[in-house]
Amino acid sequence: MESLDVSAEAKSFMKKLSVSFAVLAALAPMTWGAPAIHSNLLETVQGLFEAKKYGQVIENLPDQNIENLSHDEQPQAYLLLGLSYSRQGEIDKALGVLQLAAQLFPDNINVLSQLADLLHNEELSDRAKPLYERILRIHPNNNAAHLKLAEIEHSQGFLERSIDHYERCLTEYSKAPEVWRAYAMVLSERGDYPKAVTAIEKSLNLDPHNAQSLESLAVFQYRQGLYSRADETIRKAIAYAEIKTPLLLEHALWLLDENKLDASLRETQQALQKYPNNPLGRWIRASIFLRHGDKKNAIQDLRLVASTNERFPLIASVAQGMLERLEAQQ
Repeated sequence: MESLDVSAEAKSFMKKLSVSFAVLAALAPMTWGAPAIHSNLLETVQGLFEAKKYGQVIENLPDQNIENLSHDEQPQAYLLLGLSYSRQGEIDKALGVLQLAAQLFPDNINVLSQLADLLHNEELSDRAKPLYERILRIHPNNNAAHLKLAEIEHSQGFLERSIDHYERCLTEYSKAPEVWRAYAMVLSERGDYPKAVTAIEKSLNLDPHNAQSLESLAVFQYRQGLYSRADETIRKAIAYAEIKTPLLLEHALWLLDENKLDASLRETQQALQKYPNNPLGRWIRASIFLRHGDKKNAIQDLRLVASTNERFPLIASVAQGMLERLEAQQ
């Protein structure tokens, strides 16, 4: 009987074991297949993002789906979700997602960069700045972070810091004319015109017909007293500019300052042909009339400029002061 009992026990054990193997076999696709499913999900949403189907990216990446991804895949999922919200104009949601990602992955440069860039683009530079600084602590030669900090330091008035960041990243951006131009502007604000000219000339070597760079070079030349060279350069800027009025009036002001009244009037009249009520143009023309002794036409222009005080309070105030003195003389 004992042998029969043992045999029965063995059969029972084998039966249970076979059931266990069946359960394991059934569960195997679910456990071993999970990473492949998650990887496919990330690949799918990456494709949707590249196809600009941002709403579908958001639908496919609820919190539960992201949490089920592997640790290495999660930062990219958060980035795709945050950037999709951003592309749809839902900036608050984008910031929320990227801030969470930055908390979970504080050393991930891609996450930190995207969050910092979004804050910077939304003019929240005070919040972006420490993130760029954190990036540089992780990767001291990160040129993108140096460039953004150069812009932020410039906007906050820290010219030396801005220059230092530009100089650290210019090797990487040596073929970017806009970076050389921005660097030149900071140098000019510091009063280092020789270096500013060198920098803007590098920008122009890369983009010779850029009106903005030509204007900057003309300004640097003018401030150094190189009036004839500045005159030649700003004429080139005017020739290449799509919108000529601001440059025409800037040149007219220079000519007025040099007492070249006829030349100044020609530039002013050309600007006023397109924008007859431009306050600066009318003010320059009034100033030319006054120097020619034509008070009547000067007063007419000054009255128009003074009436623009809601939109252009500074020049309107100057015009009003001139107008009051002229009318007091009559």
